[in-house]
Amino acid sequence: MVPYLPELIARGNVIYPVGDQAMSFISRKDSAEAIANVAVRPYLRDKEQIYLLTQEKNYNMVELSRIMTEVTGEKIGYQPVSL
Repeated sequence: MVPYLPELIARGNVIYPVGDQAMSFISRKDSAEAIANVAVRPYLRDKEQIYLLTQEKNYNMVELSRIMTEVTGEKIGYQPVSL
Protein backbone atom coordinates (compact mmCIF):
# COMPACT_ATOMS: atom_id res chain seq x y z
CA MET A 1 0.00 0.00 0.00
CA VAL A 2 2.96 2.36 0.52
CA PRO A 3 3.27 3.28 -3.21
CA TYR A 4 -0.39 4.37 -3.18
CA LEU A 5 -0.16 6.61 -0.09
CA PRO A 6 0.12 9.90 -2.05
CA GLU A 7 -3.02 9.00 -4.02
CA LEU A 8 -4.87 7.89 -0.88
CA ILE A 9 -3.91 11.10 0.92
CA ALA A 10 -5.13 13.15 -2.06
CA ARG A 11 -8.44 11.23 -2.15
CA GLY A 12 -8.74 11.20 1.62
CA ASN A 13 -10.11 7.66 1.41
CA VAL A 14 -9.31 4.05 0.70
CA ILE A 15 -11.87 3.03 -1.94
CA TYR A 16 -11.59 -0.74 -2.39
CA PRO A 17 -14.96 -2.49 -2.92
CA VAL A 18 -14.56 -5.04 -0.12
CA GLY A 19 -17.16 -3.82 2.39
CA ASP A 20 -16.25 -4.96 5.89
CA GLN A 21 -14.19 -7.97 4.76
CA ALA A 22 -10.60 -8.25 5.91
CA MET A 23 -7.71 -8.54 3.50
CA SER A 24 -4.17 -9.77 3.85
CA PHE A 25 -1.15 -8.12 2.29
CA ILE A 26 2.42 -9.26 1.76
CA SER A 27 5.33 -7.12 0.65
CA ARG A 28 7.20 -7.69 -2.60
CA LYS A 29 10.36 -8.24 -0.56
CA ASP A 30 8.73 -10.98 1.51
CA SER A 31 7.21 -12.56 -1.61
CA ALA A 32 10.57 -12.51 -3.40
CA GLU A 33 12.32 -14.08 -0.41
CA ALA A 34 9.74 -16.87 -0.19
CA ILE A 35 9.90 -17.58 -3.94
CA ALA A 36 13.71 -17.61 -3.89
CA ASN A 37 13.73 -20.05 -0.98
CA VAL A 38 11.45 -22.44 -2.86
CA ALA A 39 13.55 -22.04 -6.02
CA VAL A 40 16.83 -23.04 -4.36
CA ARG A 41 15.50 -25.78 -2.07
CA PRO A 42 14.14 -28.75 -4.02
CA TYR A 43 12.65 -30.31 -0.87
CA LEU A 44 10.29 -27.32 -0.70
CA ARG A 45 8.89 -28.08 -4.15
CA ASP A 46 9.50 -31.75 -4.98
CA LYS A 47 6.14 -33.01 -3.71
CA GLU A 48 3.91 -30.49 -5.50
CA GLN A 49 3.50 -28.43 -2.33
CA ILE A 50 1.31 -25.33 -2.37
CA TYR A 51 2.21 -22.33 -0.24
CA LEU A 52 0.02 -19.45 0.85
CA LEU A 53 1.97 -16.23 1.30
CA THR A 54 0.24 -13.91 3.72
CA GLN A 55 0.77 -11.78 6.78
CA GLU A 56 -0.02 -12.77 10.35
CA LYS A 57 -3.08 -10.51 10.66
CA ASN A 58 -5.78 -9.54 8.21
CA TYR A 59 -7.06 -5.96 8.19
CA ASN A 60 -10.42 -4.59 7.13
CA MET A 61 -10.38 -1.27 5.31
CA VAL A 62 -11.42 0.76 8.37
CA GLU A 63 -8.47 -0.67 10.33
CA LEU A 64 -6.13 -0.14 7.40
CA SER A 65 -7.22 3.46 6.87
CA ARG A 66 -6.76 4.16 10.59
CA ILE A 67 -3.21 2.76 10.44
CA MET A 68 -2.41 4.83 7.35
CA THR A 69 -3.78 7.95 9.07
CA GLU A 70 -1.52 7.31 12.08
CA VAL A 71 1.55 6.65 9.92
CA THR A 72 1.10 9.63 7.57
CA GLY A 73 -0.51 12.15 9.91
CA GLU A 74 -3.09 12.73 7.14
CA LYS A 75 -6.75 11.78 7.52
CA ILE A 76 -7.49 8.74 5.37
CA GLY A 77 -10.94 7.19 5.69
CA TYR A 78 -12.75 4.37 3.96
CA GLN A 79 -15.28 5.03 1.22
CA PRO A 80 -15.88 1.82 -0.74
CA VAL A 81 -16.81 1.97 -4.40
CA SER A 82 -19.28 -0.46 -5.95
CA LEU A 83 -18.20 -3.35 -8.10
